[in-house]
Amino acid sequence: MEHYGYLIKRLRAVYYYVCLPFLHRLFCHSIFSSKIQRKNCNRRNTSERISEENRQAILMKRERDITRAMAVVLGAFILCWAPSSIYYFLHMVCPQCYQPSFKQVEPVFNAVMKLLTFLNSCLNPFIYCWSNEHFRQAFWKRH
Repeated sequence: MEHYGYLIKRLRAVYYYVCLPFLHRLFCHSIFSSKIQRKNCNRRNTSERISEENRQAILMKRERDITRAMAVVLGAFILCWAPSSIYYFLHMVCPQCYQPSFKQVEPVFNAVMKLLTFLNSCLNPFIYCWSNEHFRQAFWKRH
């Protein structure tokens, strides 16, 4: 019976520290993406008259660019966070699974996992700058 309490405690920790952050990030990106798409659909080119066909082509290109940027951001998030999430999940659920020899390299491994998660925060501005011309122009105008 004591084993079940331990397992429930570990599964609760996995839920709060692994599942919820991933779900939160996915939810925020979907809200962000939908707001940007709505804003781009409402944006009109006031300086010149364009045909409905050209307007649709421009809107489709913008939507494709936004989707690509969001996919790259989400992919970078998964690549940076998945290794540490899997490692800490396995470490919580099955701590006896690790070999004694792993204890020697565990501090370095933990540091690499943390650096990967920090790297995600550093990558996002570069991804947005690479994928969005307006973002690039605004960035270079300020600096």
